[in-house]
Amino acid sequence: MKFLNYSLILLATFLANSISAQTTTITQILQKTLQQENEARQMVHTEVDSLGNEIGWNS
Repeated sequence: MKFLNYSLILLATFLANSISAQTTTITQILQKTLQQENEARQMVHTEVDSLGNEIGWNS
């Protein structure tokens, strides 16, 4: 019985660590994507045409 309990605890610990690692990876991907989106938005907002006039979207 003790062996079964220890096995279940070990399995639960392994699964919890795996899920945590996936969450960290997903968070890193989302942060990188958000940073790229913010950079693209900034470029659109501050784009300047060949005459030096600012063009882009106004928020």
